[in-house]
Amino acid sequence: MHPPTQKKLNGLRIALITITLATIALIYSSHEHWFYVIGPLHNLQLGYPFADMMARLGVAEGITNGIDVNNEVNPYGNPHALNNKPLYTVTILSFLGLDKSHTIPMGVLFCATYLLWNFWLLRPRSFIELIIILSILLSPPALTLIERANDDIIIYTFICFVPLLLASKSAWGKPLGWLVISLLTPMKYYPAVIYSLFVHRLKSIKELAIYTAVSAVFVSGLLWLIQDELSNVSGRFPDPPNNCAFGKTLLFQAIDLESSYHTPLFIFGILVVGICALTTLLHPRIQKEESKQEHELYFLLGSSVLTFCFFLSGNWDYRLVFVIPTIPLMLQLLQSPHRFVKSTAALYCISILLTAWPEYIYFWSVFNTIELNWIIHLKTYQIFSIVEHSASWVMITTNIMLATVILKQDILSLVPNIRPTSN
Repeated sequence: MHPPTQKKLNGLRIALITITLATIALIYSSHEHWFYVIGPLHNLQLGYPFADMMARLGVAEGITNGIDVNNEVNPYGNPHALNNKPLYTVTILSFLGLDKSHTIPMGVLFCATYLLWNFWLLRPRSFIELIIILSILLSPPALTLIERANDDIIIYTFICFVPLLLASKSAWGKPLGWLVISLLTPMKYYPAVIYSLFVHRLKSIKELAIYTAVSAVFVSGLLWLIQDELSNVSGRFPDPPNNCAFGKTLLFQAIDLESSYHTPLFIFGILVVGICALTTLLHPRIQKEESKQEHELYFLLGSSVLTFCFFLSGNWDYRLVFVIPTIPLMLQLLQSPHRFVKSTAALYCISILLTAWPEYIYFWSVFNTIELNWIIHLKTYQIFSIVEHSASWVMITTNIMLATVILKQDILSLVPNIRPTSN
């Protein structure tokens, strides 16, 4: 097969950008269009547009006006309730003098930077790749993030600099990458898992030990400083609806198992995933593909966030946008001459789509086009929930297996007595 010409590549990129922007513009042309793409998650009572951004700025406005938002109902918030998120973000917003009147410019700014990162990262080389990318960029979880514009879109905007900094040949690249991770960690805590990227392409065990020690001290100090905050907000974290979430025990809830079985099955699931990763690590014929360091780092960024969030709790599925940084390497691996790597990447790709889209099919199946409301059909809900949450386990397993392939040499260098051996 002949490689695509530059003219064709440019045409595919233009098509990606044009279709994405046109679709988002069409949806925003009337708020009712959101019902067709994210269903009941479009809730005007929460504020529109950018409901979550408005809520965070409302908390910042409350802080500016002397409200103890963790312990007092905030009259500037929407809804008027106690704060249920880390104070770090809203304290900075308050310091900058931002309030709810800045919702639209802030929402537009971060949605634009989010899209710019994606247009820079994603460069389709064929029509099939274009369809795959569009299917993820315009999936209900990704559109929900754009509609809400919450802390995750802010984290995404800044965390995408980290792989570039770590891949940089500058002496300041890694220290600055560490600093970015550390500045983002207090926002929602999960950015701390990005410290794991320092394992990639180790230059020396000493360097890794230094970054590990400094990171451990920072995270320990942070947890000690915010222990009161954690105790206040931990019981207020909102639980997303099962059909708009992924992770942890949601599969076992979907198949209507008794709650007493959830934890044992979850542990069993972790063991199965661990065995798959260990087999990938130790099998002598499974080797890393030649690929750009940036692509590998972006894959590891998305992989670490998804893995941490998946096993920690059920997550609003807009956090599935962290599959986007994994796409460039995934598309490369789909062309691999090695059967195991290619089939694992294909399974990962399919499972992403089956995790992201069943909720839309569910929305469509219960949509009353006359009254513009939603009617729950229990059997439809159960079927699509089982598909979605089963696929999410496949997604996270194949994701971890591909991350293991990327880190294989680095991991084995840390444990020199373990080497994959041929039969």
